[in-house]
Order: sequence, then C-alpha cells, then structure tokens
Amino acid sequence: MLDIKFRLFGKNSSEFLRPENVGLSLVELQNVCDINQWHVMQYTGLKDINDVDIYEGDVLTIWIQGCKQVTPYIVEDIRHLYLETERDDSYYCISKMEIIGNIYTNPELRK
Repeated sequence: MLDIKFRLFGKNSSEFLRPENVGLSLVELQNVCDINQWHVMQYTGLKDINDVDIYEGDVLTIWIQGCKQVTPYIVEDIRHLYLETERDDSYYCISKMEIIGNIYTNPELRK
C-alpha cells in the first residue's frame, strides 16, 4: 500500500514543511494557512539509494543498466517515475536513483 504523504515548500519562507510533522493533515493545514503560499509535492512511494523518500520536485541522478546517467532526472509526476522503474524492458528501466536536490532550493539543476 502506497503511503500518501506530502511536503510543502514555502514560496516566501523558502523552507520545507511536512504536515505530519506539525500534527496536521494536508486538509487541516489548508484550514489554518494560505495553501497558495506553498508548493505542494506528493511522495512517489519510492526511495533513493540512501533510503530517502522521493517527492515530486526532486532532482535525481539515475542509473540505467548500471550506468550513471549524465542528465539529471526531474520528478515532475509520480506516475512517470514509477513507470520508469517498473519497465519490462531492462534496457530503459531505471535501476538506481539518488536525490541530488530539488527544483525549489536548487533551480540550477533544471538546466
């Protein structure tokens, strides 16, 4: 069963917030703060090689068939990343992932 978790990145405060860390669900958090002031990122259900949760907005180094790819992989949609790790064709299947940053605190990784 996939854990449904979110993290938020403050548009003005430049800090991460996990609703469960403040004892609130995402719905409850919407009632006490302006959700438009946050970038909301959903957990993919996957972890990187360091056992760190991967969220939308994360930038990854990926390996395909044991070869480290030069171009960073940006997690834009949780479904795409999941499909890339579950491919039947191992020639294109992502075999390892490591988080190297995210698009909010490391915008230079988008290039």
